[in-house]
Amino acid sequence: MNVLIFTKTTGYRHSSIEFAVARLVEELGDLGINADHTEDEQTFRPDSLSKYEGVVWLNTTGEVLDDEGRAAYEAFVRAGGAWIGVHGATITEPNWPFYQELSGAYFAGHPEGEHEATVQIEILSHPTMAGIPFLWKFKDEWYDFVENPRSKKVTVLATVDEKSYPGGGMGEDHPIIWCHEKFSGKAWYTGLGHLAEAYEDEFFMNHLILGIRWAINV
Repeated sequence: MNVLIFTKTTGYRHSSIEFAVARLVEELGDLGINADHTEDEQTFRPDSLSKYEGVVWLNTTGEVLDDEGRAAYEAFVRAGGAWIGVHGATITEPNWPFYQELSGAYFAGHPEGEHEATVQIEILSHPTMAGIPFLWKFKDEWYDFVENPRSKKVTVLATVDEKSYPGGGMGEDHPIIWCHEKFSGKAWYTGLGHLAEAYEDEFFMNHLILGIRWAINV
């Protein structure tokens, strides 16, 4: 099995990217999943994408593909390829409707700084939530979204409790992890993953690896 880790940014760039890539390549390799890393939009061509089961959009931001790349990736997903989004992936390709349907939501803003908050698992039985505490204390940068992803008919796997940190803007129902099956492929997103220390956290890394494995049907 092969996955592509894509980290191109044309907006804000997370300082955690390089460390996150190294950890993911190592962890996936230990499971027999080959992970290639790129920031080259030319990789998004039919011949190049054909060897992968999924693409991990790891803290990408802004417009990161050309028109040829968008067409190639859409064809890839429609043929069963996976989209796995991590944190900044929802600040990506704001003018591409296909991508916005895949991601399920678009970034609206976040309170200043990083805060420990309580993530509430909504579907404990989902394979990507295995081993995660029902009430999961986690430090991150907590995104608000332009609209609640439930409106896109996604399966919400976890919410963040706005009473547990300052400045949340979505109210009592604030999805932060979700998935769905779309255009013949699978899509899975976690709003966690801003800080480099997240990629040293046992629960987060397990959660991320299980998300990738679920999306690529391992």
